[in-house]
Amino acid sequence: MVSSGLVTGWHQHTTVTARAVPKRGGLALHLAIFESLVFVLIGLSLRGVLDRFGGLQPALEAAGPVTLAVIATVVISRLLWVFPGVYLPRWLSPALRRRDPAPPASSILVIGWAGMRAW
Repeated sequence: MVSSGLVTGWHQHTTVTARAVPKRGGLALHLAIFESLVFVLIGLSLRGVLDRFGGLQPALEAAGPVTLAVIATVVISRLLWVFPGVYLPRWLSPALRRRDPAPPASSILVIGWAGMRAW
């Protein structure tokens, strides 16, 4: 998020016109306020949710295995998707393979682990 904001800010004079600033800026401001309010409301309701579970420890015991299973599924599926997503198009298209050779597997592993898009 921060790096995206820095890059956008650095190149905004070449991509954003004066007419687009009120439209984009207003929308971005409204989205930021809305997201902040959502997180505040979640934080305010967290105590009640934890009390219904009987406190923090039982809540962690109940949600812990499910949370770990979801995280493991997301990470594994992302790793399984990124490798074919990078190598399959290059395998099918010799022109793409010549124009844009595939990065090393270690880079693809980092991209898959970090959750970034490879293209």
